[in-house]
Parts: sequence; C-alpha cells; structure tokens
Amino acid sequence: MTTKEVTLGAQRFDSLNQYILIKDLGSGSHSKVKLAMNQQDNALYAVKWTHARVNSLKAVRKEIAVLKKLNHPNIRTLHEVIDDEFAKELILVLEYCETGPVFTRFSTTPVAEEVLWRYARDVVLGLDYLHSLRIAHMDLKPENMLLCADGSVKLADFGVSFIHDVVLSDGVEKRLVGTPAFLAPEVPSEAGYDPFRADIWSLGVCFYNMAMGRLPFRGKTVFQICAHARSSTLEFNEDLSDDFKDLVRCMLCVDAEKRVDIAGVMHHNWITHGGTDPLARPLTELPHNIVEVTEEEVASAVRTDPLAALLQPAFNLVEFNDRDILMRKGAIGEVMYFINKGYVDVLLDAVGVDLDTIDVEHESDVLVVRQPGEIVGEIAFLKALQGIRDESYVHGYRTATVRAKGPVECLAVSLQDMIVALGKDESSRARIVRSASFKLDQNEEVRLQLLEKTSRTSTDSEREEKQAPFAPKRTIHVLYAEDSMPTQMIVKAFLRKLGNVEVVIAPDGKRALDAHRSINHKFDMILMDCQMPVMDGLEATRQIRSLNSEKATVPIVGVSSGVEGMGHKECIANGMNGFVSKPLNKQKIVDVIQKTLPDLFKND
Repeated sequence: MTTKEVTLGAQRFDSLNQYILIKDLGSGSHSKVKLAMNQQDNALYAVKWTHARVNSLKAVRKEIAVLKKLNHPNIRTLHEVIDDEFAKELILVLEYCETGPVFTRFSTTPVAEEVLWRYARDVVLGLDYLHSLRIAHMDLKPENMLLCADGSVKLADFGVSFIHDVVLSDGVEKRLVGTPAFLAPEVPSEAGYDPFRADIWSLGVCFYNMAMGRLPFRGKTVFQICAHARSSTLEFNEDLSDDFKDLVRCMLCVDAEKRVDIAGVMHHNWITHGGTDPLARPLTELPHNIVEVTEEEVASAVRTDPLAALLQPAFNLVEFNDRDILMRKGAIGEVMYFINKGYVDVLLDAVGVDLDTIDVEHESDVLVVRQPGEIVGEIAFLKALQGIRDESYVHGYRTATVRAKGPVECLAVSLQDMIVALGKDESSRARIVRSASFKLDQNEEVRLQLLEKTSRTSTDSEREEKQAPFAPKRTIHVLYAEDSMPTQMIVKAFLRKLGNVEVVIAPDGKRALDAHRSINHKFDMILMDCQMPVMDGLEATRQIRSLNSEKATVPIVGVSSGVEGMGHKECIANGMNGFVSKPLNKQKIVDVIQKTLPDLFKND
C-alpha cells in the first residue's frame, strides 16, 4: 500500500495507491469514509477504512471474493479490498453513491409515502437478488440504503453478511449481529434463526421508521427491544395507506415461520400498486444460484502490502503510556515505529528550537501530531541509509523528540531488519525514502523561515521596544485553521515564543468547524485560512455563524494571500471580523490578536 501527498492545481491531497483522497464523507466509531478519484480511470469511489480487521484474512477471503462478484443495479459494488497490516485495518474501495443515505434512524421527519414507495421497490429488488444467491444482508437499516444521482437506491455495507454454502453452514445463523433497533425478536435465541426471515423483519422496521419518523420498538438493550417487539401493537399515522400498513404488519410478524418472504413482499399490493405496476418475477422463485469463485479470485480478494508481509516476522508490539518519550532528538536511532493505535506528538526541537527549552509536559511545544497508519523514525532510517556503506552496525540519529499523546500501540522494527526487507521491495523503499526526505525538507524549510523572520535589523528592534509588551490578562485560546504544514509549524513556533497563547491546529475548514463545536474547546478567536481543501474558510465561517449557541459569535479573522479575490471585503462579507494577509510573522500575529481581543489587554 502506497500513501503520499499529491498536488492538483493549488490544492494538496493525500493519496492511497492510485486513489487521490478528495474529502471526508463521514465517520463512525469503527470506520471512516472518504471520497476518492482513481487516477487510472478518473472515476469517483468511496474509500472506507474499517477497524473490524479479523486476525486471519484466510477466514474471510472467500466471502470477500463472493461480495466482489455481486452485480446488480441495486447493490453497491465492492471494487477492491486492501489490507493495511500496519494500521490493522481493512480498506474497502466502493461504488460512490452521491446523495448518501435515504434516511437515518435519528431523523424525525417522515418520508412521503410515494417517495418511500420508489425507494422500497429498488431496495426489495436488491434484497431479492441477494437472497436468490443465498446471501443475507444481516444489517439492514436506512443508513445502508444509499441514494444515487440518478435516483436509484442501492443496498450497502455487507460487513456482517451471511453467505450460505460459502461458509460451512446448515442455513441457521447464531451470531448476534446487526443494529439493535432493527433486529428480529428471534435473533437472540440460542437455537439460532433464519437470517433471510430476519432480513425481512429489519426491512419492515426500516419502512416503518421512514414512514413514521420514529422507530417502532424501543429499549436500552437488545433484549428489551425484542421484548417490546413481541408485546406491542403497531401504531400508524392516519394518512398512511391501508396497503402500506398491511405490508409492514406482514413483515413485522413476530412468528418468523409466518413472516412474509422477499417474494411475498415483491408481490404485495403496496409494492405493485394493486397489481397495476408489478415488478419482475422474484429471483428467489427461480432455482437458487451460488456465486462461484476460483482459487485465483480467492487468493487475490484482498490486496496486501508486500512490505508488511516481509516485515511480519520482525515486528514487535510496543505500548507506550501517556507522555512517554518514544525517542529523543540527538539519540541514536535503531528502531522505526508504525503507529497502530493512538497519537504521538513530534516536538518543536525538530525545527531547531533549543532542546534545553523543550518542556515535554507542555502542549505548546508540539510541532505536529502523527496518527494511526503513520511512521515515526523514518528520518533516522534515511540517515542510516546514507551511512550504511561499509558499516555492520546500522543506525541514524533522531532529528526530533517524539512523545505519546495518550496510550499508544506501535509495531516496532529495527532499522537493520527494515533495510534488509526493503532490499527485496524497491517500491516500498522508494516510498519510505520519499516520505523521510519530504519531512526532513519540510523541517528545514520551517527552520530557515523562522531564522529569516526572527533576524531583525536595528530599526526593527527599536520599533519592537517601543511597542507595549504582549501581556494578556490570561492565557488566550486560538484555533488556527490552515492546510499548509510548514505554515502551521511556523505560526505554532511564533505563538510558543510569544507565550500566553494556546493554539489548536485544524488542517481544513470542516475540522475547524468540528473543533469549534466540540464541548472540549472554548476558543477566544479563530484564525481562518480562506483557501483549504474539504471546506474552505469562508464556508466554515458561514456554518459557524449559523450555530444556535454563543459559539456562533466567536471572533474570526480571515488569513489569505489575497489571490482569487480572497481579500478583506470577501472575508467581511462572509461573516469574518477581520483580515490579515500572508505571510504571517510574529508582529502580525501580535497585532491581530490585540486588535481582535482588546479587552484582554486593557489595564484595569
């Protein structure tokens, strides 16, 4: 797996293999999804990272091979699966459905019955196709029904699917999987259940949820929800048709044996408008088919990283506690770390800040944060390569101090083992050398800019001495939204030297918006770059101003080079309080903070 940064026009994007990662589409507790463009065909895809990686891919390769062969207009296509052994994640490359979910279980506005009818016909066609192949979805809910630009609806997310005859099975499922509010009442039974009838129940809950704007059964646990389902009577709004109510009652029949199957749903009066608009004959009424996969398709079902396979025997799992030091600047570096879980801080000594002034307990000394999937220590690897020639003892010197930011789990590998492995994988060697060189060059760029900006003429010194000292009444909390890593580093270094300022960095407008809305932060002001990927600063400002809380009034200062009309007037028109032009320096930052927050500098 190859990750790097690419530039398109004036914007920079991360990439994964041939996929350019354009923007975030959503995230949850176990996964995140990004929009990506495949450079090989220029088509858009949804790339999903999931932490639900099994210990042995051998157990799921056949199932993945089957799911990749599904071909139906109402089933979301799975194009490929990538195994990231470093981050312990599976990465799914999926068909992109532009509009997203047709509904969510948290929505309270009902879907009009005629609109729901159109959605339902597509969904039942997709489910009929799955059931005809003896595949049960097992997690039907509105969020897994995706609306495309052409108006079609596709079933998605087969992460817990039941595939009969692919796994050793007698057709009875015993796993307790799916989303609790949509589970059939027989699912918790120790005797097992029919997964295809359970799908029908889940679909019935979806139809009720969308038509009523609420869920039919509630409870704090799966068992409470199922108990409520067994004992309650369904209630419907009066404006819903009798045919719709009848279909939902047939689907939510507590007795699974009497519950309608997918063919019965497709023939129902509500789906067919009383027989005037029938669907095609259900595939489940035809002889069952099984998706056949070859050994080659099974073997290639998941794309793996050859470097991970080479290094697997050499990896050691290492855990660090909050504030533990993984490496110190200047020390001999003999190990590289692949971050599995948690985050680490790279401290400011990476850009030439005096090591003696670094306080490993202080947040303002953090230069950048590295996250799961990233590597730390590769610059020492680069230096080791440069000095490897005839030395049997391989090492490099650390160029920064790195500290754990909360609990951290890493895979550690010695530089010696890494060099041996990369001798067998030239593409991975080039990738890591490129990444290390980029970070080294980036650090040097920031160091030189800091030196340039801090070198003062005598006139500068006299002017600075005449100005009032930077002495706010309390610590000032600043959110700085900026996508350029060198600029982030420079501004953070300036603010650290300034003192009495704590800064949080957001790499784009969306993350700035999320950080500002978070209950964990209360910012005195926001410095907002106007031009950023995912969401630009102007849009982020408009969304902040629309918040229904006091956070909507936070002072926001636009930051821009002034190109493409992104100047003072444009910033003010979009709700900002002021504007400062790039490049930023220490004095500009002082001036804009004092001007924006004058009450914090007034003498009582």
